[in-house]
Amino acid sequence: MVKYTPNYNLGKPEGIDMYSVLPQNANMDIIDNALKENQQLITVHESESVEDLNGVHGLTIESGNFTPYFYGTTNVGANTTYLIQTGTYYKINNLVKIDLTLQVNIKDTNMSGNLYIGGIPFSAAAAHCSIGGYQSITLSDGYSELLASILGTRIILRECGSNKTENIVVATKITNTSFIRLSATYKLSE
Repeated sequence: MVKYTPNYNLGKPEGIDMYSVLPQNANMDIIDNALKENQQLITVHESESVEDLNGVHGLTIESGNFTPYFYGTTNVGANTTYLIQTGTYYKINNLVKIDLTLQVNIKDTNMSGNLYIGGIPFSAAAAHCSIGGYQSITLSDGYSELLASILGTRIILRECGSNKTENIVVATKITNTSFIRLSATYKLSE
């Protein structure tokens, strides 16, 4: 008496059954059809874009450019001009990666107050930035390191040193040749 497999209902002759090509061919047809159906499902799955929000992946990817700028909290210094003023971003669902470079050409002498970098494209809950390099940003006596953190749509520059309290860098610390390159990865603020 022939028994059948539980998944594809393939015929399994027992040791006392006479061999016949017909059940074997029927098994091959079942296997062939099952493989074809699986291949079609794989093809459909592979063809769906990972960016298709309603697809199997549900991933949203966006990229673009933004225009960062230095500004003071007391007087913005809107007439500052730049030799380099570039920013790029990649946004994957609620995660954002930014890279920016600023090089001042002519600093607005009226810029005053705490020094921030604005123009950040998406609001951050809070995150630290990685400074790739900077020049002509003067640190106070006893301070040896420049730090950056992002909060909302602004980057706050701070100076720190051994046995020193962190200070926010003020606008008077940049000049006509100030340069900074930094990046940050952060979650969107909710």
